[in-house]
Amino acid sequence: KNSLFPNGSLQERTDNFLNYYQQHPDFIKRLLDHFDPFDLRFNVLYL
Repeated sequence: KNSLFPNGSLQERTDNFLNYYQQHPDFIKRLLDHFDPFDLRFNVLYL
């Protein structure tokens, strides 16, 4: 739970997407393939 909500906050408040992009060059494409901006539920993307 702490990896998804570090310090009790949302992960995107503490982690920068550039860290993931550097490790996974296809990160943006994978986000676009799996993310629906009209679906308000949380999404989990395994890298």
